[in-house]
Amino acid sequence: MGDISSFRLIGKTSAYQTKFYPDTELKNFQYRWTPEESSLFAWYDASDNSTLTINSGIVEAIADKSLNNNSLLAGSSSVKNQTLIPGGQNSLDVISMDGDDNYFTQNMNLPSSGNLSIFMVCKIDAIDSPLDSILSAIGSTSFQFAAGNISEFRGQLAANGIGGSNTGVSTHGNLGGVYRVFALTMDFTSSQQCLIYADGTDITNTPIAYTTKLGSPKTFRVFANRANAEKPSGFISEVVFAENTDEATRQKMEGYLAHKWGLDSKLLPSHPY
Repeated sequence: MGDISSFRLIGKTSAYQTKFYPDTELKNFQYRWTPEESSLFAWYDASDNSTLTINSGIVEAIADKSLNNNSLLAGSSSVKNQTLIPGGQNSLDVISMDGDDNYFTQNMNLPSSGNLSIFMVCKIDAIDSPLDSILSAIGSTSFQFAAGNISEFRGQLAANGIGGSNTGVSTHGNLGGVYRVFALTMDFTSSQQCLIYADGTDITNTPIAYTTKLGSPKTFRVFANRANAEKPSGFISEVVFAENTDEATRQKMEGYLAHKWGLDSKLLPSHPY
């Protein structure tokens, strides 16, 4: 089939839909970018039923598709109600979170580089505390990606022990009520900053310093803050952890997730995917 070492996506293409390299020898070569092409170390997909453990209608666990055995387990302060909603978004299954539910994974070994990118497709329905968080990391070095507002999810990264304290509340208004592709990048080796994105747009407001690596192994919570006390209601579609923090990987991941979950119209016209 010839040398494919120079293969790349050309121009403004989709990172999810199949494209064809316009070379005579390769014109029948199909290419589809997936998270596996990043430095992946955890991947959770509500639409992949083969990875879900369901008991009496409750999604009790989500297996790690990266094969690193960092499964997400259902946690709750009272009664577990993490239920699967068939075809909930773009004809794909999603998991419903009722405001009293969360998932957690313990002892996740993070990259020694200190670099971390986390991507999350979700819908936030209701907020009743500025501390309601869709993602948090626990320990002496910690963070939570929180609402920053008492009734709307505006987006604020609050951190401890990493070099900075918080990003300030986003000025982009309410990010809840619809499905979105969120991204958090913690770049230790280059910019030494933390940035947050929604649908490919930087919503950080004020970047915070990342001069001390997030400790490892680490416990993460999904749809709960660090104290496991403040939780939004909504729906979880997909969560991906990767080591790469470069812009190219972030944009490819955003493109992949946006096209898969029917959210590509939310990306800016200038977004390459």
